[in-house]
Amino acid sequence: MATLIALALGAAAPISAARAADYPTRPVTVVVPYAPGGQTDAFARIMAEALRESLGQPVIVDNKPGAGTMIGSEYAARAAPDGYTILVATPGVVVAPSLYNSTKYDVVKDFQPITLACSILMVLSVNPNKMPVKDVGGFISALKANPDKYFYGTAGAGSSPHLIGEWFKKLTGTQMTHVAFKGSAPAVTALLSGQIDLMFDAYASQAELAKSGGIKILAVTSDQRSDLIPDVPTLKESGVTDLVVLPWTGVIAPKGLDSAVTARLDTAIRNALTKPSVAEKLAKIGLDCKKPMDSAQFKAFLAPDVQMWKNMLSISGAKLE
Repeated sequence: MATLIALALGAAAPISAARAADYPTRPVTVVVPYAPGGQTDAFARIMAEALRESLGQPVIVDNKPGAGTMIGSEYAARAAPDGYTILVATPGVVVAPSLYNSTKYDVVKDFQPITLACSILMVLSVNPNKMPVKDVGGFISALKANPDKYFYGTAGAGSSPHLIGEWFKKLTGTQMTHVAFKGSAPAVTALLSGQIDLMFDAYASQAELAKSGGIKILAVTSDQRSDLIPDVPTLKESGVTDLVVLPWTGVIAPKGLDSAVTARLDTAIRNALTKPSVAEKLAKIGLDCKKPMDSAQFKAFLAPDVQMWKNMLSISGAKLE
């Protein structure tokens, strides 16, 4: 019996290796846990287009928004660990399990990190007709003078903009009401129409409207000013010294993915993202993808980052509405 088991295991290894070496032999699905039109969706579509050439197979973007990224994330967690279903992850995916008691996945335990692709430039923006303020100081004064008047929108409860907004409130002693949307695009539409007054969101979703004057960007959340909008100050230099956040976008897969398939995807994604033509497209939507982390680096980064966002959630007192 022992001999038969040994022979069986020996036979299985080459088959698995052969399958990994042949990967992919059919289309790959990229799950996006946000609505179409936002920055994460734009990233996924740019990446998918670049991956088609390097993988030699169609790469399909599948939007599954809702429940603070849980719908798409849980779908991906339940998928077969074969490399044909991968998930675009953000801090919103990381923090959702701490917000929802019904969450059926754990980012660290149930997923295999593939590539940490990009960092995200975040901005504080307002509808200038609803909040005619010139700077962050004026913005804070308006909030304090009207604690129950202003509404801020985000891509969903538990998203990084939601946590940033709640953390901002705590640090500045201000009040504003959170409104969760099923993605960044509908929130931006609400900001432009005046249904909400302000947003913390990715620069990509705000850029064109800021140029046309439809919205006004007051600050960025990064440690230093961005080359994309060098005239816009940081929150840090505007007096909110403890709020420095630079969220990220990465790619993960269901736990149990073969190491050879992980390596194949990781290499393909990093090579695709660093092509000059692709990097230029990503930069235009506010993503810095010049130094993506490989699978091993992403794995080492992920657990501490999960804890950081959990701490921000706890300290900020952010709650589901």
